[in-house]
Amino acid sequence: MSQKNSDRLLKASNPILWGIVATGVIVVLGIVTAFVPVCETDFWGTQTCGTSKWSYFLKTSPNEVGDTLAGFAGALAFVWLITTVWLQAQELSAQRKELKLARIEIESEKMATSMEAQAEIFKDEKIARDEMRRSMEFEELLLNLARKIELAFHNLHWVFELPENGHTEFKSQGGEPFSDQKSNKIYMFSENPPKDLGAGERVFAHAQAVIYVYIFAFQTIGADKGYRVLKSPSIEIVKSILSDLQDIERFPIDGKLMVLKSANIFLEQMRESVENLLDLDIWVKVKDVET
Repeated sequence: MSQKNSDRLLKASNPILWGIVATGVIVVLGIVTAFVPVCETDFWGTQTCGTSKWSYFLKTSPNEVGDTLAGFAGALAFVWLITTVWLQAQELSAQRKELKLARIEIESEKMATSMEAQAEIFKDEKIARDEMRRSMEFEELLLNLARKIELAFHNLHWVFELPENGHTEFKSQGGEPFSDQKSNKIYMFSENPPKDLGAGERVFAHAQAVIYVYIFAFQTIGADKGYRVLKSPSIEIVKSILSDLQDIERFPIDGKLMVLKSANIFLEQMRESVENLLDLDIWVKVKDVET
């Protein structure tokens, strides 16, 4: 028997230990009783003790031997019946404790799962709130840019004279070809985009306009083909707009904000066009010329 089993057997709460003790007591009592002498009392009250009960037991009839052994066995059976009931009661108690612990564990797992699900929901909600906040901040930046361009619109144009042949294949933003007039005017950004458009759509309209203006200026005015610039946009305002564009491009975009990512594409093209216009030799510092 291992040390662990031995220690378990010697515990006071172990029914088997008490069953062994009770069995030992009954056996000892049986042995002690076996050596007690058999005494008989005659008619006159005289008591005579002879042989021991063990010797008397060996000389008795089979029926009396069986009755004696049945009584002895019954005592032992009663002891071990109590021991068995006690042992089963302990096992049932242990099972109840295990079931209780199992229920507690299951409830703890359910609670942990529920808390994890709630944490995931809170995380998703936080991500959604952060994306919404960034989207609103980005929209506000675009709206401020659109307002700045539209407020300064009339200070953001060129006035130039056509070359002597007075002909160009380029058309104005309104779709009309530039004529052979002595002077022409071209605006850097879109003229009066509808105010009911969103900030992104308004900035996109301005981006399309400045890209067109850069192509026109690069191939005509800035190409030394006889065009004479009479007036150019305010460089300070243009540089301020360029600075805003650079700030917007640095706006942190991550997650699922695909609208912002797509907006950054035309913002990049818009910035490059403004930078390229600043590099052209088409800027003068003269008074406005009426057309």
